[in-house]
Amino acid sequence: MQDLATARILVVDDEPRQLKAVCEVLRENGCPVVGVTSASEALELLTQDRYELLLTDLIMPDMDGIALLRKAIALDPFIAGIVMTGQGTIGTAVDAFHSGALEYMQKPFRVGVALQLIRASLATRQLRLENADLQRRERQRTEELEYANKELAAFTAAVSHDLRNPLQVINSAAWILSHRYGEMMDEDGKDGLQMLQSAALKMGTLIEDLLKLARVTDTPPHVGVIDVTDICRRVATELQRQNPTRSVEVHIEEGLTAFADGHLVTLALDNLIGNAWKYTSKVEHPQIWIGRDIEDKRQPFFVMDNGAGFPADQVAKLFQPFKRLHLQSEFPGTGIGLTTVRRVIERHGGRIWAKGATDQGATFFFTLPTTRENAEQRKSGG
Repeated sequence: MQDLATARILVVDDEPRQLKAVCEVLRENGCPVVGVTSASEALELLTQDRYELLLTDLIMPDMDGIALLRKAIALDPFIAGIVMTGQGTIGTAVDAFHSGALEYMQKPFRVGVALQLIRASLATRQLRLENADLQRRERQRTEELEYANKELAAFTAAVSHDLRNPLQVINSAAWILSHRYGEMMDEDGKDGLQMLQSAALKMGTLIEDLLKLARVTDTPPHVGVIDVTDICRRVATELQRQNPTRSVEVHIEEGLTAFADGHLVTLALDNLIGNAWKYTSKVEHPQIWIGRDIEDKRQPFFVMDNGAGFPADQVAKLFQPFKRLHLQSEFPGTGIGLTTVRRVIERHGGRIWAKGATDQGATFFFTLPTTRENAEQRKSGG
């Protein structure tokens, strides 16, 4: 709270005797006060200097106190205002508050009450200033983050694109060596060529994943009502088509919908369900469950499996790029998928988290807007 001794107060009252009395009382209590007898004088001072509080009479010949307060707020939106009058009504008080007054004071007033109202008004003004500064810094951080994300997306896309050409040369050379000269190679040569082809394949997958991440960051979401259940079915069907020798039980809850970008959510679910499919490859009866936890007040969607899980104390690393909690030889991957999922969810104003334990499966929870109103609330931080 601002100290009264440092708060500059402008008092306006067209009755000189009343003005003098109010100013003297405030000065006796340590308040730096400037007093004037007209609204025009007050406005001239307000345009020349800064005051923390305007204490104005309501009824004045050249301009009433409410009109003066409105003009003062136009000059300084954070100025505290108190309207005082000896002819006040409830309607007058309402008008004063609608005009921006923080307090309303009837004459004659007691000194203790007046000082209490002044302190309360200054405290409210200070809160407004702090809140405005917080919002400004938040906007600045958001703008900086958006700029950094766009720069990162552009850099990632450029690097990934530039890596494709030499990678195509490597793949072409490896194919020529394998098909034309493979029979001439000894076992060491064949092993070396296989390592080269495997590394090129991994690099190609990494480039594609980086480009997906860049597109998620760079592309604005096109939101609408989407059928999450249908998306999950299509993802599961494609995984089964790609892995015809595996038998995985996939349980998908009916009626799952969201208000989101269908393409981006498909990308996220492709990663989440794909991970569940991959990490259940070593269990006897692999199962995946997809649904919504209505018992949680956030009502998050979830993708759960009974696969390899992960060390519970390592959960913070899951969504960091290139952080992998399993050996490449056990479960291949690039370490970009969950980073992409997190980016998709956050772009919709949601959040994602996980629970799991080694050899006890994993569950990924995530929230998405379910209605247009819900989406607007998330966008505004509500």
